[in-house]
Amino acid sequence: MLIQPTALRDFVTKLFTRAGATGVVAGEVAEHLVEANLKGHDSHGVGMIPAYVRNIKVGHLDVQAHASVMRDSGAVVLVDGHHGFGQVVGREATDIAIARSRTPA
Repeated sequence: MLIQPTALRDFVTKLFTRAGATGVVAGEVAEHLVEANLKGHDSHGVGMIPAYVRNIKVGHLDVQAHASVMRDSGAVVLVDGHHGFGQVVGREATDIAIARSRTPA
């Protein structure tokens, strides 16, 4: 069965939105999962959705979670993702690191 990427992204976004994620978060996760499949990395694509849904149901994945700085030691920052989507908290942690690298010493 062939499914167009746009239709699949829309479906995955809707699925995670109904699971409680914001549209922005759901869209970001959907984009990453569909792109993984399109790039041939099926192990990290939409096939992960059943595991994500199970983890949401049992409380191991918090669809509302975002990265936060837990400890700031100047050049080293400890970031906690609070059991959120890796696609989202990973980008947020990267954004924190990039901002830190641009801060004058």
